[in-house]
Amino acid sequence: MRKFLLFLLLLPLAVFSSECVKLSEGLYRLENEFVKADITAVGGARCLSLVDKRTGLEYTSSHPEMGIGGECDWQEKKMKNSIWFGKPYAVLGTQKGDRAEIRLQRSGTGVVGQWITITKTYTLDDKSTEIEVLYDIAVRAEAMKTISFYPWLHNSVQLESEPVKMIFAKTSGINSINFKPNWPLNESFHYDMADSWVAVSRLKHPSGVVLQTPYRDMMCFYNWQGEEGNTIEQMFHEQQIKAGTSYVAPMKLTFYSGLDTVDGADAGVVAQFIDGGVRIYAAYSDDAEVTASARKPPELIERTIGTESVKLQFGKTQDVHFPSTVPQGEELIVRVKTSRGTMTMRKPFGIKDYKRPPVEKRRGRESDRFGMVFLKAESNKD
Repeated sequence: MRKFLLFLLLLPLAVFSSECVKLSEGLYRLENEFVKADITAVGGARCLSLVDKRTGLEYTSSHPEMGIGGECDWQEKKMKNSIWFGKPYAVLGTQKGDRAEIRLQRSGTGVVGQWITITKTYTLDDKSTEIEVLYDIAVRAEAMKTISFYPWLHNSVQLESEPVKMIFAKTSGINSINFKPNWPLNESFHYDMADSWVAVSRLKHPSGVVLQTPYRDMMCFYNWQGEEGNTIEQMFHEQQIKAGTSYVAPMKLTFYSGLDTVDGADAGVVAQFIDGGVRIYAAYSDDAEVTASARKPPELIERTIGTESVKLQFGKTQDVHFPSTVPQGEELIVRVKTSRGTMTMRKPFGIKDYKRPPVEKRRGRESDRFGMVFLKAESNKD
């Protein structure tokens, strides 16, 4: 009898790490297992395609005036007048592996612009559903003076195949605006924001994407809707940048799933309130401490209801329940602390004339305004 020896060849399982590849001249792709973003260097260092690979859905528009990651100085009044928006950027370098990255840079033109350089860095971790765009607005030392810059971040976020709802936190509470492709022209300014995040949520499926910028320098959130797309635009207060220094501002795009709505977002997590607790989506694997407190406005003192330590797994949701309820006339405050910071969310229970406290104190003049609301919108009052 012949004897056959069976050898097993053990091969490592294929792992999709994050990568940055050059698709063509001036066009690059950041990608991991969950997210894919195409970035044009020649078109203003903007993302002209942003895909959630889990659903296959495209979340931005490739229209020349749309895309994600556009910027200008809002004193320029219009994007078409900008020396930044849509103008060519140079690629400083790329990186792949545990963190994919592309760095792009452009120097301005004109009497003032010639002294300013903007560097944008897009990053995507291997095991994450969040892309970060880091803005570095620098005034060259040769300027020998302080120069004011008024950042205006322009992002087009929508689905071409289905309607969406934008959800955001104002001092009056959680607000929303619907968008549907081919709707009539529409716009609205929102100066009384209580936080900087804006979620674009699918109406019939528990998923979407959250866009967030630093709240402390935010002047307003502006939404424009038209045939070209749906914009989420953040205008910042004046930034006085000394010669030889820079102003740095991160913008984050966090894909989420398993949430019917959004009540808070920051520090790599997106969350909603559920009966007796919260449901947390994690863009990264991390250890988190979830604390629930209550207060009776206008008192500032909070009493702790419960604290729980949890291990978050990226790309998944986790429910955290609290041992007691909040009485009518009080506000529930939940904080989720991770290695990336703290996310705060609030829920009022029968509070008359409720005013949501801002997540932090904003810098700049509260009287600053960009312009007027020209067309009727679903939510256009401060």
